[in-house]
Amino acid sequence: MNCQICFIDKLMIRPGDCSHQFCKECIIMYLQEAIKSGSVFKITCPTCNIEYNALIIKQYCEDLYPKYLELKQKAIITCSVCKENLQTHKCGSNVCKKCGEIHNGDCSQRCPNCLIPIEKISGCNHMVCKCKYEFCWICKGKFSKYHYRLWNLFGCPFPGSMMKNVKPLKNPTLLRLIMVLPKIIVFILIFCFLLLIYPFFCFIITFQFHYQQFKINKSRLLLVFLFPFTYLMHFFYRGIFAVQNKLHSLS
Repeated sequence: MNCQICFIDKLMIRPGDCSHQFCKECIIMYLQEAIKSGSVFKITCPTCNIEYNALIIKQYCEDLYPKYLELKQKAIITCSVCKENLQTHKCGSNVCKKCGEIHNGDCSQRCPNCLIPIEKISGCNHMVCKCKYEFCWICKGKFSKYHYRLWNLFGCPFPGSMMKNVKPLKNPTLLRLIMVLPKIIVFILIFCFLLLIYPFFCFIITFQFHYQQFKINKSRLLLVFLFPFTYLMHFFYRGIFAVQNKLHSLS
């Protein structure tokens, strides 16, 4: 039977509760890489989402097991009131198991890539996780050097807020869509404006060329003057014919 990681026919083992089997060398290498990269919050099967518990980690990575426990402890969010561990519910809220305090999540978020909790005390909103994933603290979008630029349609909903103290958004996707609409409208208006002035720009360039090169006569001047209007009328009539053909095909 072939290993589902290296695809070589070896002696297979089944480390987790799922039915997927791997060779021992590959599963050890997989677990070691997860621990070394700091992605220990939830180590799952390479093929499915079944989580590997601490006993499995200790069995196959005994030398890195102390580091695993250390990173695992750091990945736990504690209650700000009684310092007990928080329990994450399916709705995404964190509730203290001891005092019942609800954690608002404004100072701690999970990395979008590896889900390890990251705490932000001060500094800019450009976050770098242990797994090397870079994201925005405000919208949790993937970071780039243009993420906070005003013209970036898919950037942060709060342009220019890299160094500002802004609370993380609960629903960044909806706000991003709302913020994108005015930018799209502005781009459309600019495009339409440029489309309208293009014939006049051609008229000026053509007029200057004829005036300088040929000492333009009256007939040429009339043609140059009428060029922008013939250009616009051309597209106007094309639009009318297209609508007529569409109506004719529907009837």
